[in-house]
Amino acid sequence: MDKDPVMTAKAPSCPAGRVMLLTLLLALSSFASSAAERRPNFILILVDDMGHAGVSCFGNPYFKTPEIDRLAAGGIRLTDFHSSGNVCSPTRAGLMTGRYQQRSGIEAVIHPAADHAEHRKGLQKSEVTFAGLLREAGYATGIVGKWHLGYPHNSPDYHPQEHGFDEFFGYHSGNIDFISHVGDHLKHDWWHGREETEEEGASEPSQSSPSTTNSNSSSSSGGGDPDSDAVEVYECGMKVMASPRTGQKTGYYAGRCCEGGW
Repeated sequence: MDKDPVMTAKAPSCPAGRVMLLTLLLALSSFASSAAERRPNFILILVDDMGHAGVSCFGNPYFKTPEIDRLAAGGIRLTDFHSSGNVCSPTRAGLMTGRYQQRSGIEAVIHPAADHAEHRKGLQKSEVTFAGLLREAGYATGIVGKWHLGYPHNSPDYHPQEHGFDEFFGYHSGNIDFISHVGDHLKHDWWHGREETEEEGASEPSQSSPSTTNSNSSSSSGGGDPDSDAVEVYECGMKVMASPRTGQKTGYYAGRCCEGGW
């Protein structure tokens, strides 16, 4: 009985088959390379104490946030979001790790006062962060602004560059004066990577009303114990600490705002 001719057919002597296979492999390789080049970039913006109606794209008639509105118009505007915490450090711990903040041991604000128990806490290197995972996937990573997940003078493990970020431009404390870069612990707190950096702030203070222009709105979250050399004064019913280092003033919420706003 004759064998099935399909089973006994020999490969053609012409190299056309191999040429087609090579072409297919090159095409797949090119497609994979293009797909890798088209990987999306991620920019994550976290704002303290801003509610649902804090931006104009959600209907706020008083605040105009055109750049955020542009991002919303060109992407996805989410209408339902829940945070794992209601204050700074726990919220950041939950966001960075994707776990409840209690699991990483950060259940409260990392306090600015050196003798406070919460001051010595921070994010441990054993925690897996989204920044670390992205860096492992080949992304360049960076963080700008507030960290508030531990002071590196308590442990170098608390530094953001130990948690997946290639670059860091910002501050470790919870609140900062954006002109003088003095934190709520009344110490200079502005860093490029691991180097403390003297850098001009966002704008020059007004000479006519220094007490209402030299403070950061985030200072309303609370303040720590002042340095022994700091000068304490009261202006417009506000507790104001004048830094002996720079002469700049940092305001602390005392129940009401100065006329003109903080």
